[in-house]
Amino acid sequence: MKRTVLITGCSSGFGRLTAETLAGRGHSVFATMRDIDGKNAAVAHALRERAAATGQSIHVLDLDVTSDASVVTAVDAVFEHTDRLDVAVNNAGIFSGGYLEAYRMEDIQHVFDVNVYGAMRVNRAVLPHMRRRGEGLLVHVSTVAARTPFPFSVPYAASKSALEALAQGYRYELALLGIDSVIVEAGAFPTAILDKMTWARDEERAAGYEIVEELKDRSFSGLRDYVSSDDAPDSRQVATAIADLIDLSGDRPLRTVVDPFGAGIRRINEVAAAAQREVMESAGLGALVR
Repeated sequence: MKRTVLITGCSSGFGRLTAETLAGRGHSVFATMRDIDGKNAAVAHALRERAAATGQSIHVLDLDVTSDASVVTAVDAVFEHTDRLDVAVNNAGIFSGGYLEAYRMEDIQHVFDVNVYGAMRVNRAVLPHMRRRGEGLLVHVSTVAARTPFPFSVPYAASKSALEALAQGYRYELALLGIDSVIVEAGAFPTAILDKMTWARDEERAAGYEIVEELKDRSFSGLRDYVSSDDAPDSRQVATAIADLIDLSGDRPLRTVVDPFGAGIRRINEVAAAAQREVMESAGLGALVR
């Protein structure tokens, strides 16, 4: 079934791969990113050229998830091309590193503005259209670190944990309205996210952590070595997982782990799902849990 899909963060990585994968499966894709006439002009041009050469349906729109106006303008633009929006893929996100104490409040707020509030802005813009039609799907791209936070990138993990709580809340509240909400938990893949990452900036606070500096450096160098090695997993696995969820005709799982080392995360998810069902049923809300 052909679906109309809006994807955020399509300038690189999972977003771009997902746009190409879904278009290749015959879906109508609205690939969004910031500054399509500036720093991302080349990517926008490449996606348009791909559509022209293959006959696939890819529309490129400017969308900044940190701006209410930008999100609303982009969603309105979708309906200049079509009368329906079936799926929103909340992929836009930023990675950050450093000691938690060394983050200035405005830096943590920025991480949450992109990773959490950005998805809420998009969902708020698309949900009225989905509710009117009585169907739709919200996809939230998260990370295994949301389940097992790693040191030296705690604000990132915290923001993705918050995103997952919101995604689960959407799932329950929208269940009887015909709208689904799912989470894709990705492991470490070779994308541009490390090259674009931000850092904690309070050097005075960071100076008190000299005893663990080597561990921090080793952690990030090991991560970079892994994602650039011949053993690194193919990032298209995440795009394929998102596309498979969209194409799924039956009940979709709340969480999908995409990580060659994700067995432990899957066990956590299984235990959490059973506990969540028990709690919901005891509160008389079992009808909202699949």
